[in-house]
Amino acid sequence: MRIITYISIVLCTCNLHLTAEQPTPQTQPPPAQESAQTPLLQAPIQEISDPFYQPLTFTKLADNRQEVLLNASLPLAGELSLIGNQIFDGLTLFFNKVRQEDLQGKYVINLSALDDQGSGSRTKNNAKKLQSRAPLFTSFFGANSMHAVAKLIKQKKIAMFFPIESASDYRQQAFDNIIFFRPPINKELDALIQYCIQQLKRKIAIFYEASSWGEEGLQHIKKTLEKNDAITLVAHGSYQPRTVNIASAVHTIVKSDPDAIICIAQARPAYNFIRQVVNKGLHKTLFLGLSELISLQSTLKKSRGLTVITSSVTPNPSTSTLPIVEEYRNDMKKFFPNKPLLPFSLEGYINAMLFYAALNYTPAPQSPQALIKTLESFNSFNFKGLDLTYNTTTRSLSSKVWINTGTKKWIEAQPLS
Repeated sequence: MRIITYISIVLCTCNLHLTAEQPTPQTQPPPAQESAQTPLLQAPIQEISDPFYQPLTFTKLADNRQEVLLNASLPLAGELSLIGNQIFDGLTLFFNKVRQEDLQGKYVINLSALDDQGSGSRTKNNAKKLQSRAPLFTSFFGANSMHAVAKLIKQKKIAMFFPIESASDYRQQAFDNIIFFRPPINKELDALIQYCIQQLKRKIAIFYEASSWGEEGLQHIKKTLEKNDAITLVAHGSYQPRTVNIASAVHTIVKSDPDAIICIAQARPAYNFIRQVVNKGLHKTLFLGLSELISLQSTLKKSRGLTVITSSVTPNPSTSTLPIVEEYRNDMKKFFPNKPLLPFSLEGYINAMLFYAALNYTPAPQSPQALIKTLESFNSFNFKGLDLTYNTTTRSLSSKVWINTGTKKWIEAQPLS
């Protein structure tokens, strides 16, 4: 049976009227804390009017299910659209599947996704428009998007579930209206450094974006290598965000003749950088990157015969035996048979399932704050094979990272020695 999704596109808007099923993880989470049940009583008086603390307004449908409004702003066109559409596929895969297969569920998810084309100004406008519809948002992509809606975050006008973002800027206790699935950037970088050590790559260089995200990654690597004499940082070069001006970085890094290069960069500038340094003689260099570069692997393999090693915050979508990944594969085969199995669509699928779990596990009255409090209560929680424990420092549920080798065999990363 194929999914039938009703989609209307107006001003780059995708409105999905979706139904979701009661999730069935392997174990139940601990009961939500009392504050999750009575959030309004514990909020400061001046904040009670903020949407974050207010009970959600549901629309009761003819079949007695409750309609929940959920928003997303994603790069569905432009340079970052490859990733944005994969995230959107994962979200709609889960919500649409349960709409078709479980008519006994409590809720209907009405997801409205606007295209921001990776532009901060578009993201800001999208968020303002969607915030008037509902305060619940999911899967914002990248630091640029987060900074664009900083005012709405600080004023607690919105609640953000599982941004696709790894920097630490918004992983602070002050931002208790944000919760992450993916671990922070340092976890991914530690996994890549450990891989370099295992491959006996002693001299590394860093190609990075000159942004808070890229600078944070560079500083983490510098501090880490100060404590580890098995590897040396020989050079680093940057590019400006939303550009491909990589000539200076190419010159600096090629001159250092590194054994390996770690890229803290977006796909397009990283692609141009790797091509140019290879053309200048770095044929035997090992190239590594964060999960944002997964989309480059097949392209560079086909065009240049290059293998790019990346980190991943999800297990291998094609081979993992975790129940949640097997469920994802079965759903993709059944409903999206012409689409490939990809880490970012798997991450979107996980995000959708986690949001729906929070909705079902949270007792009434359900406010955005109460949903986040429920997720914060997860401790050693087996969520269909995923080990989830809320980390108060990073505000994330997962701490696992895998090394994507560009083959079927991925490696679960171990703590950096």
